[in-house]
Amino acid sequence: MGAPSFDLSRPSRRESDARSRYLAYRRTANELMSQVMKRALPRDGLIRAGKALGMVERTIFIFESEEDMAILSDFALHDVRTRGKTAIERYRETAETISPVEEKILDAHAAAATSLFRVTATNPAEDTLTLEDLLQPSRTVRLTDIQLSHSATPNMLIFTRCVTFEEITSTSGVAFVFPDYRDKQLVADYLRERRRVKAGQEGRQRFEHFYRAHRLFGNPIRYQ
Repeated sequence: MGAPSFDLSRPSRRESDARSRYLAYRRTANELMSQVMKRALPRDGLIRAGKALGMVERTIFIFESEEDMAILSDFALHDVRTRGKTAIERYRETAETISPVEEKILDAHAAAATSLFRVTATNPAEDTLTLEDLLQPSRTVRLTDIQLSHSATPNMLIFTRCVTFEEITSTSGVAFVFPDYRDKQLVADYLRERRRVKAGQEGRQRFEHFYRAHRLFGNPIRYQ
């Protein structure tokens, strides 16, 4: 039997006020990130991101699954720099108009960082789960995610980018799920590799490292 698959698509049950606010934020954030991709991410930046993840041969993108484009986009937007700036930083400087809400969302994404987390509790009624940061042991996160709050189980391992907008902390849209017994191996392998990383490249290296690990022994996951 294969590893379990975790579906991040939206369920259809009646929305609460908190859920409505969360979904409204996600819609606005997704639309904004699409604009950032179109206007501020040069093709060579996307190609460099694809090469780093093994998704490009010469200048041709090779995707093995439907999820690869979402993974590549998240990495390229947040972690790959062109002339010292990410696409999000460049968009802020060049966009003709940015609304106050869009500015807050851009700030949230610019400040967001990835980490490896352990699920310590889930609260499906509130669409939330509590995460323990395994790379920053004193940190816990209350994450809002509709499907993960219903499908995640205690001790499950999740690598993701936490984005905090006002009182909502959610993922940036991508998450790598690992079985719980891989915790010590994942942390030890990452800490060993981190010692060789150049200053300023930590976020990029972290994403690359856990993407490779997920390809080796992660659980499949679907984005929608």
